[in-house]
Amino acid sequence: MIRIFLYLIIILFLISSCSRRTHLNDSELEEAKRAVVISHDVTSYVDLEFYYTDQCPELYMEQLPYDLIMCKANVGSSCYNFYVNYLKVCNSGKFDKASISKLNKPEQDFLLYILNKGALLGNDHCRNYLYYYYKNGIVVRKDSLKADSISEFFPEEYFDKVNL
Repeated sequence: MIRIFLYLIIILFLISSCSRRTHLNDSELEEAKRAVVISHDVTSYVDLEFYYTDQCPELYMEQLPYDLIMCKANVGSSCYNFYVNYLKVCNSGKFDKASISKLNKPEQDFLLYILNKGALLGNDHCRNYLYYYYKNGIVVRKDSLKADSISEFFPEEYFDKVNL
């Protein structure tokens, strides 16, 4: 019985030490920001992403510069995060993929560039939204060829099941 209890304590200790912390205090937050800006540290970026989505979702605007820095460092998920957060900024804090049509042309082009970059880096979310825009002709000319070329990255009938 004591042996089982001891094993349970060890397992709980291992699980708790291996789980990812999402709560950052002020000094850890500043250190993570510094690491992203100076060295494009992916682990610090993920910590910031968790902080802004879990701890302080109302501060999505503050994540934009770090998303853009990591886009430049070729991290595909940061391209998607930038796209989402930028649309939130332009849409009173709510993400709406159709709100891209409310932006001016240079902003639309930049977001499409970011989505293309993320898609080329292998981010499926970026590919999903590019497919949606090309398939429906939203802010781009309707282009079935481009939509079909994007859909080749997904299993057959994938887009029939996905609600974008």
